[in-house]
Amino acid sequence: MLKKSAPGLKNIMKEIDHSILLAICPMTYQGEKVLQDRWPVFLQTLRSLLGLAGGGTAEVMLTSHDTPFSALSTFFESLNSLKKQQWQAEWGAVPLQVILHLHRKKDPPVNFTESSAPIWGGLKQETIYATRALKFQWDQLVAGRKMPAHSFLDVGDGLFQLCFSGDLSGFKRERLFTGRFLAAKGNGPECFYCGMVNHAAAHCPSKQLSMEAQGINRVGYLSFPEIDHLFKRVMVEQKKMANLLAAGVDSAQIRTDPALQVYITYFDMYLIYQPRFLAYTALSSSSFWDGASKSDRIKIDRHRDESRNLQAGFDYLRRGQYEQAVVLLRAESQVSGGKYFYATLVQAFIALECGRMVEMAHLLQMLNTTASTDKEKIYIGLLLARFYRLTNQPWKAEQFLGSLAKLYLDCPEIQYSLIQARVHEGLEQQQIQLLRKLAAGNRRYFMIALMDPAMFPAGNMVDKALSELLDRKNKEAGENLAAAQKVGAELQVWFGEENDEELQTNLTILANLEKQFQRCGVYDLFDVAERAKSLTMACPRLRAAKLEELNLQVDVAAITWADYHAFWQEYPYKSFFRTFEEALVAGKKMFVEARSKAGKNLTNSRALLQAGQAQIKHLKGFVDRMVKLKLAMDTLALFLKKLLMTELVFSGIAFLILPLITLALSGVLDPDIVRLAKDPQTQKGCMIFLTLFLAPFFALTLTLRSMSKR
Repeated sequence: MLKKSAPGLKNIMKEIDHSILLAICPMTYQGEKVLQDRWPVFLQTLRSLLGLAGGGTAEVMLTSHDTPFSALSTFFESLNSLKKQQWQAEWGAVPLQVILHLHRKKDPPVNFTESSAPIWGGLKQETIYATRALKFQWDQLVAGRKMPAHSFLDVGDGLFQLCFSGDLSGFKRERLFTGRFLAAKGNGPECFYCGMVNHAAAHCPSKQLSMEAQGINRVGYLSFPEIDHLFKRVMVEQKKMANLLAAGVDSAQIRTDPALQVYITYFDMYLIYQPRFLAYTALSSSSFWDGASKSDRIKIDRHRDESRNLQAGFDYLRRGQYEQAVVLLRAESQVSGGKYFYATLVQAFIALECGRMVEMAHLLQMLNTTASTDKEKIYIGLLLARFYRLTNQPWKAEQFLGSLAKLYLDCPEIQYSLIQARVHEGLEQQQIQLLRKLAAGNRRYFMIALMDPAMFPAGNMVDKALSELLDRKNKEAGENLAAAQKVGAELQVWFGEENDEELQTNLTILANLEKQFQRCGVYDLFDVAERAKSLTMACPRLRAAKLEELNLQVDVAAITWADYHAFWQEYPYKSFFRTFEEALVAGKKMFVEARSKAGKNLTNSRALLQAGQAQIKHLKGFVDRMVKLKLAMDTLALFLKKLLMTELVFSGIAFLILPLITLALSGVLDPDIVRLAKDPQTQKGCMIFLTLFLAPFFALTLTLRSMSKR
């Protein structure tokens, strides 16, 4: 037997990182013995059910799944469906060998991707085998799933036979939405505006909707069973729902009416092909293509005829008054600075509604050659591609969109339109990965792919892709929410008894995310996955901000403490104020502890900071007294110094003057004065006067003068 590798193995291995690999090896000899020349058809049908491209009869089929339950459900459901059509019970087990494997990042290539690999030699037909890697992680991977009773049997070579003793009917893929086909029921051609086949474009209910009246932004918060039930109901009551739209609906009605949300969501899927989107785009102030998410609109200048002409033209189109619309639109096209491109597009829509398809084709092709901006090129490209597909030229649509997609790689409208075109051409297997990527990055396209009747030919593959995406999003949301709960709890412990407004806001957001996760709507899961991740990053930022705020307060208090410490170090009379030193030491200790314990508990750290600040505040009362004491002591010391100096000066003067009077001036002065100067009592009196009265007076005067200068 020739060695044959599984197709696209390299790409599959990239895709199934951290996923379950389902490998199915056909036993060609046994199969051909039973089915003969029908065996290749049998395998091709199985490949289609599994969502694989065609291959030879000896090639190993490889598919990737998020969980073992998903892989087993896909295998059993596909095989049972096929057996009912092409296999008889008396023929026994279908000659297929099956291995399940847990593929991890950076794992080496598995050894069973070729049908000639020795590992296939001893495996039983239609029996599930799990690799050692999967067996050891089995309980964690099937947790939360209702699995039939089962056990593992070690058969060697790193494989374990999965033996079921319960009912296998529970292995069914979950159908998120079963009403996709209902919108395609009817006998007429497909409506350009919405894809339905039970009315013409001129009578499409979407013409009664404005850009503000959308349901797709809210419908994803409903559960899948509710969406499925309501969609089936509104498809039955289309006349009633269309009359409701004709009467006019606003955003408040849509918010409170789930059935209306579901009905309008259907039209929102084809929004870019509808008159409301054309009007909105034409009057937008943006020069860039914003697609169906556009929310910007310019104000209409009521003093400009061309602005009024274009707006009135849209209104006439909506009401079906085509002749009046054409007159105004032609006037708009001929005015200098008018919106020729969009006025011509409205005329193309008028031609569509009047059944003049040749005229519409001419106008669209003309605009395609004259479009100048990216916005115009993308828009006319999408409209022209849809025109080609609805006029039985699907190959033109596919080629046109393929070329457009190469120019505008990031345009989701082009990507999804290309997917639609290729599904219509039977090339859906090539598009599932692109659809999965598009739906994962934009919740809007998850709902579109779920409900779009254009996806009906690829229903099984689309459902599988969306189910796996939902499982992955559910897992991501759960993990992100758990991480947010963890950091939220840690943050709450760190704040302690602190009643912080930002903390309460974060906890409220977390509580709302927990409720959303319980609801399990697809938009809820998208919200939880995104917002829980943001919250997980926001909590450490809040903690860092509060920690920085606390440290800043500690720094400010420490600067004040340093000023008091410097004052104390230079204070000369410390023995009078030992309490001041004790408070200073206690304050420093509290500041150090507040900073060191801030990482553990904010409340305790803030309490230590406040206690330290109270100690510093208490020191202020000491400082007033200390300053007064220092002033008094300094004044006294200076006075004594000055007194000593004046005493010496006056004593010296006395000792010089008295001898001068008694000796040198005895012949000059009056004898009585000389006798008085010689008198010991007089001398004693003079000395007392100088030292006890005059010297202190001069010393005090000098002291006051010096202190006033300070």
